[in-house]
Amino acid sequence: MTYPDLLILMCQRKMEKSPEENAILELFNDYDDDGSLTIDAEEIKKWLQEHGKFVTKEQSEKVFHQMDFNNDGTIKYDDFLALVTARLLTLSLTAK
Repeated sequence: MTYPDLLILMCQRKMEKSPEENAILELFNDYDDDGSLTIDAEEIKKWLQEHGKFVTKEQSEKVFHQMDFNNDGTIKYDDFLALVTARLLTLSLTAK
């Protein structure tokens, strides 16, 4: 089992959502432009452009593939939650 797999497994536990998780869900929904409950490379590109980061299709696809842990062509909420959680954990550990 890889570290991302462990984070995904931990995030898939059935529990009441915390306020922090609700904020992450709102962020996920901000990316999920079409309401499909998944994020694709085009939605990554659009979100970046809406936030002042103009990237090429190739650049957005590279970012997307770095986020697509299981290489299924989409980023589901559990994947996104694991990614955000890992990033927050990394920032927390490096701040100490």
